[in-house]
Amino acid sequence: MIPLYTLCTPSHEVFLEEFFLPTVDPEFDLHLIRAEQQGGWEFATEGWHNNVRQKLAMFADAVRDHSDGEIVMFTDVDMIFVKPYAHRVPELLGECEIINQGECNSGFFAVRITENVRICFELLRRFPAEYTNRPPWGDQYALNFLAPLLDRANGFPRHEVSFAHYARFVLDDVLAGKEKMPISEHLAVLHPAGLPQERKIQILKVVKEQVYG
Repeated sequence: MIPLYTLCTPSHEVFLEEFFLPTVDPEFDLHLIRAEQQGGWEFATEGWHNNVRQKLAMFADAVRDHSDGEIVMFTDVDMIFVKPYAHRVPELLGECEIINQGECNSGFFAVRITENVRICFELLRRFPAEYTNRPPWGDQYALNFLAPLLDRANGFPRHEVSFAHYARFVLDDVLAGKEKMPISEHLAVLHPAGLPQERKIQILKVVKEQVYG
């Protein structure tokens, strides 16, 4: 089984309990880290940046604790599994060291452990706060900064692992009962990044209802 690491603070318990845990692929070996809420949770606030530092430490600790050749997965909790996906990760990663959602997004990615990966992720842990505190992405900015040092796979196919940017444009009509949320038959993971928490919850509720009833 592929170890799957995720970090959850109190502000994101709603995502964890309502969407992530009920749908996570059981073929993953889940490692749930609950962290303190050090300040507010709103995007780019001091508390948010503190959580970024906690995530970078989780990445580095997990990579350190696994052996060469093992595949380790990391994900945020503000997402939903539409269908099993653990079997696709080794296929898509191949012999590369890292595979991401989108352009080195840190909310859903996997690594194959090598000494080079350990070195890079230890650098992530020590990444200067003046960089991770820069908007817009914090931990994603840090991961992108080190990406050229890693052997990257092409990325998770966007029709399988999606940010579902289209969802924000149809959500109001879906909530009004005018149409259903478009969900591709290929979609396995929906991670509605870059939205206010209330909108994320609305999208995930709609998708969960349509997929699982």
